[in-house]
Amino acid sequence: MSRGHVFITMGDITHLECDAWLLPTDERLAITDGWFEALPELQERLDRTDTAVLRTGDTQAAPLAPGGDGPATVLATVPLEGVLDASGIEHIEASVREFVECAAHMAAAPRHERTKRLLALPSFGTGKGGGAHLRGQLAERLLDVCTEMASAHDVDLAIVLRDERSFARMQELRKRRAGWQSDLSQEQVADAERLARLAKSGRLVPFLGAGTSMSAGAPSWHDLLDRLADDVGLDEKQRKALEKWGELDRAAFLRQRTIERHVEQGRTSQDAEAAFADAVVRLVDVPRYGLAPALLASLRTPQAITLNYDRLFEKASDDAGLPRVRIPDGETAETGDAWLLKLHGSVDRPASIVLTRDDYLGYASQREALSAIVKANLLTHHLLFVGFGLADEHFHRIVHDVRRALPQPASMAERATALTLTDDPIAAELWKDQVRMRPLGSGPEPDGRAVEVFLDVLVAYATDAHSYLLADDFASSLSDDERRLRDALRRLEDELEQVPASTAGHAQATAMLAALGRRQPG
Repeated sequence: MSRGHVFITMGDITHLECDAWLLPTDERLAITDGWFEALPELQERLDRTDTAVLRTGDTQAAPLAPGGDGPATVLATVPLEGVLDASGIEHIEASVREFVECAAHMAAAPRHERTKRLLALPSFGTGKGGGAHLRGQLAERLLDVCTEMASAHDVDLAIVLRDERSFARMQELRKRRAGWQSDLSQEQVADAERLARLAKSGRLVPFLGAGTSMSAGAPSWHDLLDRLADDVGLDEKQRKALEKWGELDRAAFLRQRTIERHVEQGRTSQDAEAAFADAVVRLVDVPRYGLAPALLASLRTPQAITLNYDRLFEKASDDAGLPRVRIPDGETAETGDAWLLKLHGSVDRPASIVLTRDDYLGYASQREALSAIVKANLLTHHLLFVGFGLADEHFHRIVHDVRRALPQPASMAERATALTLTDDPIAAELWKDQVRMRPLGSGPEPDGRAVEVFLDVLVAYATDAHSYLLADDFASSLSDDERRLRDALRRLEDELEQVPASTAGHAQATAMLAALGRRQPG
């Protein structure tokens, strides 16, 4: 089994599905208002927590009293006087170590059958903790200690960031380290670099399947049907008989059985139809996203497509600072808007969900325009299929139509890549010259974590922002060459303030400096 991995992602740590996460505080148990807004039950949980060891300074991390069925929370302290110098940074390092040790003991087994426990932490000590001027140094040391603890405790650590500058700098610092992508083979690294180039050029379009939501507790298609069968009370004999049918027909049977039961209870056919849709929503509408949606959202691609009903990718995109117009929802995507095409409906519009054979048969007549968007993307962009078994009938039809539309001898494999969990020779043969298959799992059982690690490396290669360069917060971590570049840009910045804004090229120069972290005038 591979060693623990350190992930870096944009997101909201309170929205990430993990085993445990770090909540910053200090010896006085001071916690910033934002955490109370994100966690309405926080004060009640604090009241039930034994915080004596934190108040006395005997330890720097302690578990918060449990609340609900979500991830465990561990309180970890920043220095009482703030992160002012090297000793403050050492305090943060010690807090991270104690957090990992505490959380590793709390989480005996990974949630949702993940192969390693996932622990998450923000980049803390840089806000009310007082270390904003040392943000760059803190980022370097945080990477060091997380790498050390992931290996020592065989856990995965996710550094979850809300600030794009911190995210960009953390990625740049990581890419300087020898062997940072060593969890992948050389061939997989080459694939990640190839896809990253497509992402940076705006040509990569993630296409999300059910597998991207399973680490958050959402069911696979098979599990969804099993749970619907539980709802209608099928006995063992009926279940075995049903298993002989294809999944679309099984879904149709369960839908019909659900409707019949509700009609027998005196409900109208329309209400009974709605009850089945609501049952599907209840099973797939999980509250927190896993790493795959968070990392795909961190790619910040202009376009994305999904067959999933849940809203996990939308939530992750909001948290990554790139809200998406959703199609179709009556929303109009303006030029420059990021969008998400939901081909099979959404939990917040239950009647739109495509699940049974009748739904699929009606799909072509009702949603031909949506299929045309996918076909156009296959012709002009590169689709990255994540979380698919590549058995979806609608997917097959789209690929077939696009292949027919392509000029010969153009290869579909240059337009689509599928990240798969196992090396399936049958799938490889079936999809040869149509989709570039990239198996990532190494063991006998499918392992979604392998896809997460690949996506993490892909996101790192695709991150090409440098908004930290002119920001004072990160000056302490710049290399000598970066400092020389920063000084040259500062001189340009000063000169630009003396040039009239109406001068040709002024707007472009201003935009360039803003992208590199220019101070706001005045």
